[in-house]
Amino acid sequence: MTQPMGVNLVGSMPTCIQSTEEALTKCISTLPNRLLTIPDGETGNRSMFTMWLVNVFPKEALGLMHNNFQPLENPAPREFSLGDIGPVKYDKVAVESYKKFCEVRGKGIIPKGVRFQVAIPGPVEACMTHVDPAYQAQVEPLYRKRLLECLRNLQDKIPAEDLAIQFDLPSAMAFTDYDNDRIRQPFFKPFFQPVWENLHSRIEEISLAVDKNVWLGYHLCYGDIDHKHYLDPEDSTDLVAFANEITRRVAPKHPIQWFHMPVPKDRADGEYFEPMKRLNIGDAKLFLGVVHAHDELGTKQRIKTAKTVCPEFGIATECGLGRTPNEDLDSILEISKNLSAPTHEAGPHGFEPMVSGGRANLMKV
Repeated sequence: MTQPMGVNLVGSMPTCIQSTEEALTKCISTLPNRLLTIPDGETGNRSMFTMWLVNVFPKEALGLMHNNFQPLENPAPREFSLGDIGPVKYDKVAVESYKKFCEVRGKGIIPKGVRFQVAIPGPVEACMTHVDPAYQAQVEPLYRKRLLECLRNLQDKIPAEDLAIQFDLPSAMAFTDYDNDRIRQPFFKPFFQPVWENLHSRIEEISLAVDKNVWLGYHLCYGDIDHKHYLDPEDSTDLVAFANEITRRVAPKHPIQWFHMPVPKDRADGEYFEPMKRLNIGDAKLFLGVVHAHDELGTKQRIKTAKTVCPEFGIATECGLGRTPNEDLDSILEISKNLSAPTHEAGPHGFEPMVSGGRANLMKV
């Protein structure tokens, strides 16, 4: 059995990684020639996904995570404007991290051609974390405008040939599951109808704000609160439906370079992967989150089963590593290296693609 080609790092690193330079250096050195993109590790206050965005929103709108995951009782009627929403600072931190990326690349540690990856949660993800349901429908369009400003500024300051943007979409999956009566927690209740159309119109809008020469990827997810999913999926049906719909809407207007999909630790069975036969994602590369800490044997079995359905894919963890125990990091990186093949080899002008059949191994623009 041929090994999966390449590794995708979803975004964040455990707290033992203290700086962008440390994240870049450790990942590229422990995963030689396996990364086509590399994130900055989302160190410091960004390790907890969207929690660091709390100050973007007006205090009067805060609820849910700020109210024991419950809606506010008798919220007062309020009117919010764009001026009430602060700047979304993914651009600011990305530009600072990109400087470190260039420094590390200048030392010859990062091969030329590997891109700097910026992971950005969608607007639904940010708003459902912080904003009370009474105000979500009013605040989310305002936040989305700020996010689009952030995307523009980010791309104005980082060269397209060095940049990859990944949209993280766990809440989009959760809204769909709530709409289909699979979960009933108030935290996951959508604030719009019809859910499918509203979700995908938002994903399409932010995707088409990415310049065409910037690589574009998506992280689909079932959450990682206390290392648990908000829902254990029966199989990959919904992941496939999401990826196919995003492809249908976005790919004719902007190339998609990759999709990332989770694989639960206890799912080495064919039933989980069977729906992936219906994947229709064009030239986009598929990364499967088969890697689990201290479980190289189980990871091998998940890869083996996935290969019966998807001959070509790369590997990853299920989610970012910001909540991962520090002692798990080396195991995860070691398993990722041991069970993947290089995507490229070092050459005098940067990386050069390895040869393999099937879907393109290097991202297409």
